[in-house]
Amino acid sequence: MTLALGVLSGTSRDGIDVGLVRMTSRGPRLLKGATARYSRKVRDMLRRIPDLSLEETAILDRMLGSDFSRAVERFLVQNKILRSKIAVIGYHGQTLYHRSRVTTVQAGDPARLAAETGIPVAADFRRSDMAVGGAGAPLAPVLDRCLVRLKPSLSRGRTCFLNIGGIANGTILEGQTILAAYDFGPGNAPLDVLANNLLRRPFDHRGRRARRGRIRKKHIERAMDHPYFRRRPPKSTGLEEFGSLFVKVLFGKGDLKKRLPPEDLLATMTEIVAASIARELKRFRVKTTWVSGGGAHNQFLLERLRLLAKEAEIRTLEEAGMSVDFKEAVLFAYLGYLRWKRRRVDLRGITGARRPALLGGLWLP
Repeated sequence: MTLALGVLSGTSRDGIDVGLVRMTSRGPRLLKGATARYSRKVRDMLRRIPDLSLEETAILDRMLGSDFSRAVERFLVQNKILRSKIAVIGYHGQTLYHRSRVTTVQAGDPARLAAETGIPVAADFRRSDMAVGGAGAPLAPVLDRCLVRLKPSLSRGRTCFLNIGGIANGTILEGQTILAAYDFGPGNAPLDVLANNLLRRPFDHRGRRARRGRIRKKHIERAMDHPYFRRRPPKSTGLEEFGSLFVKVLFGKGDLKKRLPPEDLLATMTEIVAASIARELKRFRVKTTWVSGGGAHNQFLLERLRLLAKEAEIRTLEEAGMSVDFKEAVLFAYLGYLRWKRRRVDLRGITGARRPALLGGLWLP
C-alpha cells in the first residue's frame, strides 16, 4: 500500500488543505483530510498581492513553505502517522499569478517543505505543462477519469465534475471519455472579495446574505460580456481576470456600499457565477453535474445554478459519499505519486499540451 499526502491552497487563499491518500490499482482514495490556517503575517501579505515588492514576494515564498511544513507536521502528529509511511507529498503551494499559456507562479518553497518534513516533495506541475505548450490548467481531469473508474455510477450520460473554488472549472465526460475540460469562469473569488469588503468576513456563509438581495440584471449583462467567455477551450483563468479588479470594473471603484446594498451586490455576483457555469453546462448538454469545492457549501449559489441549468441535475459529491472539500488534495497527492513513479501525464486534449509530460519537479529531503 502506497500512501501520499496532497497539500495545497486554492485560489481563494483561505488556508491549507492536507489530505492523506492511498494509491490503489484503480486509483487514489482519500483516507483523511484537514484544513489549517495560515499564520497572521502570511495572511496579511497575501491580501496585499499584487502590490508586494520583489523582496517581500521572496520572503513570502519562504514563509509559505514553513506554514505548509507546520500544517503537514500537525496533520501527521494529530493522526498518529509515521512520516516514514509517506512516499511523497504532492504539493501545489499558493498561486500568486496565472496567465494561461504564458506563465504561472505558485509560492511556497518546495525545498523547504521537503527539508522540514523529511518527506520527498513533488511540485510545480503547472509550469511543466506550460513547458510543452499547455495552458497549465485544468489538472483536475487527471483525477476525474479515475473517479469514474472507481465509481461508475457517477457517470450518468453526459457528466460534469464541477469544482467551484476561487475559479469554477469543469471536466465533461461521456463514460470515461473526456469531451472537454477547462476553467468556466469566476467561482468564489469575486464573492469573497465582496464579503471581505462589505461584511468584513472571509465569505458569505451558505450565501445567506446574498439570498436577501435583489439581482441587478444590467450588471449581469456586462459581466457575461467579459472577453474570457468568448475564448475557445482549452483555456484557463485566475484572479487576474476574476478577482478584485473584476469587482471594481463591474461595480465601480470606491465605497461599494454607497452604490448598492451589500445584499444586492452579493446576490448579483452569485447570479453571475451561476449564469457563467450554467452556460457551459448547457453548451455541452450535460445531464448530471457533481459539485465539489467551497462553492458546494453555498446553498444559494446551488439553488440559482439548479434554476438556470435545470437539465443538468446539480448534485454535490457528498451525495455520492465523497468529500467536496478535499478533492483537490486527492488530485495533488495523485499527481505527486505519478511524478514519484516517473509516469507521464497526457494532457494533450485538455490543456493543449503538445505531448505527454512528466509533471513537476522532485525535491528530496
